[in-house]
Amino acid sequence: MKATPQITPEQAAELEQRTIANVIEKIGAGAVPTNREIEMLRAATAEPPPPPVSPADAEVETFGPRLNIRQLSRLTGKMRETIGDRLHGLPHTLTNGHKLYDTQAALELIYIGKTGDDGGITEGETRRRLNIAKTRSLELDDEIKRKTRIPIDLILDLYAATYGQIVAVIKAHHGRLMTLDAINECFAALRGIEVQAKKWKAAEIPPKAPVAKAPTAKKRNPKPRKK
Repeated sequence: MKATPQITPEQAAELEQRTIANVIEKIGAGAVPTNREIEMLRAATAEPPPPPVSPADAEVETFGPRLNIRQLSRLTGKMRETIGDRLHGLPHTLTNGHKLYDTQAALELIYIGKTGDDGGITEGETRRRLNIAKTRSLELDDEIKRKTRIPIDLILDLYAATYGQIVAVIKAHHGRLMTLDAINECFAALRGIEVQAKKWKAAEIPPKAPVAKAPTAKKRNPKPRKK
């Protein structure tokens, strides 16, 4: 069998142009084009499809360079309440009951915050962030003083001890069918995490997490050999 000759994309485009030119010349001479030739002419004269539009460009094209809080929430993925707080004081226009903000200024406030003339953060924005940090620090100190905040080390130790207990139960039944008591023991160990955490939150938190004792496998009594 003869191999099919390969042509480059440039050669294919040139061949297509010649074919279309021959079809046009044929129609000009009074001949009737075939269905295939008509499809080729339609494809050659059709407008190229528009490029895909990003969600941000779609919003701008639909509503212009000014967006409302709902549209900014869809574009940034942030809550409407958060965007409303960060856009507080930003000039806006009202259209059909919606506040429209300048897109560039709104996105700058959402992601960077208020800036001064030199591009740095304004004094008011600095005070706002400092007040938020102080509030979080006071809440943390209050939780520690009231002994309602459990240190992460205690939780990690409790998880490690619980999983160690479950692993010991599973290993003790290696090669044997797990009994209902063994399964309940594993679930009880998992429920014990929440129980212990509630005890720590309601009472004084111990300095170190208790280490659960892993159960040991029961030894089977060897059967006496028959004489």
